[in-house]
Amino acid sequence: GRENTTYTDTGLQDGVTYYYEVSSINYKGVESPPSTYVSGTTQNKPIPPLSLKAVPTGAGTITVYWFPSPTKDVAYYEIYYGNSPSSMAYAGKVKSSVLEYTIKNLEPGKIYLFMVKSIDASGIKSPYSEIVQGKTFPIPQAPKGIKAEQLPNGSVKIEWASSGNDIAYYELFRRYYLFITNEIAKVQGTSYIDDKVKPDTTYYYWVKAVDKWGQVSPDSQTVSIKTRNQ
Repeated sequence: GRENTTYTDTGLQDGVTYYYEVSSINYKGVESPPSTYVSGTTQNKPIPPLSLKAVPTGAGTITVYWFPSPTKDVAYYEIYYGNSPSSMAYAGKVKSSVLEYTIKNLEPGKIYLFMVKSIDASGIKSPYSEIVQGKTFPIPQAPKGIKAEQLPNGSVKIEWASSGNDIAYYELFRRYYLFITNEIAKVQGTSYIDDKVKPDTTYYYWVKAVDKWGQVSPDSQTVSIKTRNQ
């Protein structure tokens, strides 16, 4: 028959020294004296990265930052995220020289959990790091308090309340004749004068807020006004 001259011992503890000796058995079942023993020490798992933090950095986007693992032969890091510690999904990996990772397409205004593992040059993975949480930016609130009035010169002034400090601009919409709808302006303030109106016509106005990350609010309430018959 064929003789085996190698054996792989599995299920061992990390960082422990084990001792081995070998004997041979001939076809009659006679066993030789044992060989000289040899020893081998299993590798320790790498230490996970330290001091994680998760910061919202854009629309539906959170960037995870960390300090490097103290283990010297870390090759890369694996990033995980989820809604609970028991449902963490793999997000991606980066080389050990990179200490951040950005996860996109998350739901706005929602809390997520994040963890990172270190992977050494042998492919051995560390335990999970600490769990940190981060919350994505919520979408802006719909503008409130919209109102419209006709000025003496026939133009219509539309005003509304601010939706917050992070608003980049407002989109103003107008409808008339039941079906003709247009976005008539992008406004950085909270008022606009519409000087392209016709006499004796009913106009409907509403506003959306757009924040500096490009997230768009729901529509405000609609306000209507009928211009004078000049």
